Amino acid sequence: MDMEFEMGLQQAAIRLDATLRKFPWYLSVGIGRAGDEDVLYVYVKSLRHAELTQLSKGWEGHRVLVRPTGAVRATKTSFGAQANVP
Repeated sequence: MDMEFEMGLQQAAIRLDATLRKFPWYLSVGIGRAGDEDVLYVYVKSLRHAELTQLSKGWEGHRVLVRPTGAVRATKTSFGAQANVP
């Protein structure tokens, strides 16, 4: 990936995050690859939202793949702390 394209993809991800952040079903946006193509991944709690159909057309010229993850919950023990595992 050339540096200019990568910067454009990162900026598109930042703008997409700012646009979707207001929705309670939205979790995160990421940058990745699907096959030989750079894409924006949008992680959501569920797929049942009209706003997501618009993303199938892409975002600022970049392909968007929406991935449902369900609700995210914190664990009782953080991964940074030593767990007391028998």
